[in-house]
Amino acid sequence: MSEQDDRPDDPEQRARIRRYSALVFALSVVVVGMCSVVAEALVPRALPPQDARGWASLLLATTLFTMVAVAAALAGFLEGVGRALARRPFGERLVILRGRPLRVTVAAVFFVAVAVAVAQLADLGKLVKDSRLGGLDLAGYCTSYGYTTASADYCRRDIDLPAVCDWQYDAPGHTVRLGPDAYGAICVDPEGRPLEGIDDMAGYCRHILKKSVAVEAAPVNDKTWTCQIEIDRSLACSWRFQKRDLEARKDGHLWTCYE
Repeated sequence: MSEQDDRPDDPEQRARIRRYSALVFALSVVVVGMCSVVAEALVPRALPPQDARGWASLLLATTLFTMVAVAAALAGFLEGVGRALARRPFGERLVILRGRPLRVTVAAVFFVAVAVAVAQLADLGKLVKDSRLGGLDLAGYCTSYGYTTASADYCRRDIDLPAVCDWQYDAPGHTVRLGPDAYGAICVDPEGRPLEGIDDMAGYCRHILKKSVAVEAAPVNDKTWTCQIEIDRSLACSWRFQKRDLEARKDGHLWTCYE
């Protein structure tokens, strides 16, 4: 490159400086934005932090905010960075990049991964849940969805087998003839004629528990079936306290909700 090209008052040189400065500025904004979102998500809701995880999260958040401040302080040097990059035309740099496909691919994958991670963090909110709200009300949670009982892990509702036959054959008055096990029951019509067995117990559960798309049917013993769904404890926390993004944590023998 000639000395004429390197002179600051050269129009082509100034144009390249402006383009590179704009590119560096855009990348800086992206990095600052990502660091800010992640740092904000790491700051615990309760200060001072309640445990070692909270302190570690606060330290990492402080580090990221410091990086943001440093990046903002260096904004005045963007023109200098652009001037340094402009010493070689953009076309030449593209040729160099095309000759290094592995590096370009790794860089692209890295930025996409960071962008996806930041998007998830922005959606999830706080990463560290250390503010105690209270215990779970599993009985109330299960009842609100139409179940009758709650265990430590499942909401349940016993199945009335004759009602399943009525639903399956779209007519009332059926009875059930039990078999040697839970899978051997058959439907009997009002005239006493045996029909086929029950072929869609889970479908009946979805029919009577319309709020539970993932409900399943399970045998309790040789004569009894139940509709059940596994309890999402974090969702149960959100139901009780009417807040999003809560975490259920086991304290001793009890489950407690945190934000």
